[in-house]
Amino acid sequence: MAITDRILLNTDVLLHAADSTSRLHQQAYLVREMALRGDIKGCVSNDVLSELLMAFTTDYHVWNPLSVSDAIGEYEKYVNLKSITKIMQLPETFRTLNLLIKDYGLRGTDIKLAELIATMIDNRVHIICTFRQEEYERFKEIDVLNPFEFDNRQTFIQFGE
Repeated sequence: MAITDRILLNTDVLLHAADSTSRLHQQAYLVREMALRGDIKGCVSNDVLSELLMAFTTDYHVWNPLSVSDAIGEYEKYVNLKSITKIMQLPETFRTLNLLIKDYGLRGTDIKLAELIATMIDNRVHIICTFRQEEYERFKEIDVLNPFEFDNRQTFIQFGE
């Protein structure tokens, strides 16, 4: 199956792509570069970018947090990139979120995941790329790709195998 749809690059992928000391750096960097080159149609949401800015500036997520000005510089790179589409909540996203909460009986932090899924659905993005597959696989509205499913030579992915 050739990937022709937009793929949301989750915060964890962007964070590992920027952190050369991470054991997941190489694969995350590969996926990010594929999006930058236009080999895949990468996109990010406003929530992903906000989480990225938060993660860059705290030692909870990275070994060496960035200064606020350096973190904003990294954040602005994604904001200004034309090769990666930015998506945001739409007026109907609150309704979509409510439906997901009810359909899946969500509570607590799962509601934040559903908010991202609702934003994706309303922007017609049905694939998320993340190392945290288990958190998203329950949502039947989307497909979940682990960055290790990508091959630098091709953009063919097999779902469900």
